[in-house]
Amino acid sequence: MGPACRSSPETGDSSQRTHALLPLRVPFVSAWRSFVTFPLAVLSWRRNIAAMLAHSILALSLVIRIHDQYGVPHDHLAKARATAEAIMNAAGVAVTWPDCPCLSRVGSDELVIRIARAFPSAEPGSLGFSVLDIGQQAGTLATVFADRVQDLAALAEVDTGELMGRVIAHEIAHLLVGTRGHAPDGLMRAEWKASELIRQRPSDWLLSRDDGIRIRQAVRRRSHAATALTIVDADPAPDVSAQ
Repeated sequence: MGPACRSSPETGDSSQRTHALLPLRVPFVSAWRSFVTFPLAVLSWRRNIAAMLAHSILALSLVIRIHDQYGVPHDHLAKARATAEAIMNAAGVAVTWPDCPCLSRVGSDELVIRIARAFPSAEPGSLGFSVLDIGQQAGTLATVFADRVQDLAALAEVDTGELMGRVIAHEIAHLLVGTRGHAPDGLMRAEWKASELIRQRPSDWLLSRDDGIRIRQAVRRRSHAATALTIVDADPAPDVSAQ
């Protein structure tokens, strides 16, 4: 037989004593809940601020017209758009893809990407080029060589649509910034090697922080322009190339 329970002098009953002690724990539980609730509220506030900032950044938008003169398979083109859009979103710019061919005048906030077979005069290894007015530091039209993108994708055994989207994003950056400058690493480097495609290091296929700043500034300038940019004495020199 176990030890007898002593009754509380106040209640005269052990079960009542237990109930009488319970209220003594309430302030502790209440304080603990307050302690947990406060940091959760701070985390929620920070997340809301981050979401608001992300939304305000992505308020910058760009329209990209794609004119497919090559006949890229629908799934490859869809993947190319999704890849280019993700890269631009990461740089703080939302992208809209209208159905083309488009007959309306190209707006100041629009770019045109032509997808075609490599020209006979194209520099060997070039995956595409942008037509730029270096004086105005602006461009509207870029060309992507679909056959060479397919060849490189097959060589590296990577997704053709994804690689095409990366080339499109590279050329979009050139059109917006309006220069032929390249970076030593990241998406804006001048040469893309099959070994880099095989490695698939994420940082190789993203725009740098500085690139993002210049791109957002360019989109803001275009959004305030009254008419589409006119290209005069444009430089059609080849851009990114495969190695």
